[in-house]
Amino acid sequence: MKISEILKQALKQKGIHTLKDAAQVLDISPELLRVTISQGHIPKDKTLIMIANKLGLDPSFLVLAAHREKVPLDVKGFFLSPSQSKLTRE
Repeated sequence: MKISEILKQALKQKGIHTLKDAAQVLDISPELLRVTISQGHIPKDKTLIMIANKLGLDPSFLVLAAHREKVPLDVKGFFLSPSQSKLTRE
């Protein structure tokens, strides 16, 4: 699952529907959130961890998904896919 899809799903579950509201909740700029969701930008690990914590997601799941999304196709097989069950923190 792509970072943009994970974020959209988590924001929807929290009842957050606008970029402005989401950016305020996540404490990031609306522009960063816009390019992440609509253009597939991958934020830095530190930002991903902050976002995961604010959305109640497992930070390792989000960071691993981001790294897997960034790597070239020929090495994607070396990265394990994060488990859906690890999406939220326990």
